[in-house]
Amino acid sequence: MTSRTATDLPQDAFLCDCKKNMGSACEEEPFYREHEGKRYCVLHYPGTDKSADFKQALKRKLDREDCNFCGVWFPEPVIFQHFSQRADFRNATFNAEAYFNSASFNSTANFSGAGFAGKSVFVDAKFRADSNFSSTRFKGPVEFYKADFSAQVFFNKSAFSSGAYFESAEFSGTASFPETVFSDQASFSEATFNEAADFHEAKFGGEALFSEAKFNRAADFQEVKFGAEASFSEAKFNEAANFHQARFGGEASFSGTEFNRGADFREATFGDYARFAPPSAGAGRSDYEPSMDFQNARIDKPERVSFQSMRLRPQWFVNVDARKFEFSNVDWDWKATSIYKEIKDLKLREVASPYRMLSIACRDLADNAEENHRYEEASSFRFWSMDARRIEKSRGFAFWRLDWWFWAASGYGERSIQALLILIGIWLVFAVLYMRVGFSEAVKPLDTFFYSLNVILLQKPDPKPVTAWAKALVVLETTMGPLQAALFALAVRRKFMR
Repeated sequence: MTSRTATDLPQDAFLCDCKKNMGSACEEEPFYREHEGKRYCVLHYPGTDKSADFKQALKRKLDREDCNFCGVWFPEPVIFQHFSQRADFRNATFNAEAYFNSASFNSTANFSGAGFAGKSVFVDAKFRADSNFSSTRFKGPVEFYKADFSAQVFFNKSAFSSGAYFESAEFSGTASFPETVFSDQASFSEATFNEAADFHEAKFGGEALFSEAKFNRAADFQEVKFGAEASFSEAKFNEAANFHQARFGGEASFSGTEFNRGADFREATFGDYARFAPPSAGAGRSDYEPSMDFQNARIDKPERVSFQSMRLRPQWFVNVDARKFEFSNVDWDWKATSIYKEIKDLKLREVASPYRMLSIACRDLADNAEENHRYEEASSFRFWSMDARRIEKSRGFAFWRLDWWFWAASGYGERSIQALLILIGIWLVFAVLYMRVGFSEAVKPLDTFFYSLNVILLQKPDPKPVTAWAKALVVLETTMGPLQAALFALAVRRKFMR
């Protein structure tokens, strides 16, 4: 690499070899040095050995209030108000439009407390070290499209009065936006967060767009206020997604959203439509098992909350009224789960009175299914609702209770096969017993089966029982048989009709 001064060439003959459309930032700058066969001004020269010269060139721009820094290669923190040993952008004021397109910040970029009166553009800017925009005020629209944040970035308590656009930006370090105010549209569509994304207590006055965003670490939207539409369509959360106490004032779209480590919507508020659907690649995957928690969520318009083509779990709807939710083509995956597993998960989440809460949730889901003519599904939820309470008492072995016998005889009137098998068992057992007791005349062994069936059908068959045991058996079967037949009929009816 060789070094040449501005006097080596006529100034009007020099054309900086910076990227196309970046030359406007150095129109009045002379040739500085060559790098890898290309000739650069001091602003665009990509080297760290230009500190003193760079500061002088920067001062010349500031003296003429030039805020065009397109493609500028910043070797160290830079100051706008004065030069010092620790240089930065703190409390700087940009009264004109500020352009940092394709700029490279190779050391800390500190814009904390700065004010941008007009449009500010950081399209394709590269932040190689920590960047700080805390308490920065953006009055005009802001563009961070395809910006590359290689280290931590802080927007704590910043204020965006106009649109804020972070589409396709990449955050390799922690991205902090706590208490940030977005008064207009804010778009993080297709952005990638490789470390934690912190939006705790942020406020979105306009649309909040996170469509196709990718969160590879924990995403914190706790207590965030979404004043208008919030779209997370096709977003991907590879770690926990925290929406605890978030407030959705407008439509909330989670269509195609992938929650791989759970989504916490406890105490969240939904004021309008809320739509949930699985990612197109995850809908048919057997290993895709999202987890959601809607405990104590406030649903202002429950009929506008919908779940489509998802694999759901009853425990997600504990402590929330799901009777009017819309469930379309959902799969409760009864074979892959059980009440014991649901209770275990509720205990891990430290839900108080888990058996009772699961019972109530299943009762609400049963009402929802029945109201929408999904009678078989309603039957399953009714069974779970009653069985959760049975299991709670003496671990399900309280045979002295009536509900235990109701469960054993017919699954609370919901299990038709179980009721039928018990009915057949009554018929066969009594038929065998009739072979050993006395009647007014002899009964052939095989005829006892028809005799037992007639007793169940209340036909008062002959011969008459004469011994005390025979009379007791007939009375007992006359009671048990028709009752069990009625339970079987009830279970069949509940599968197909209200």
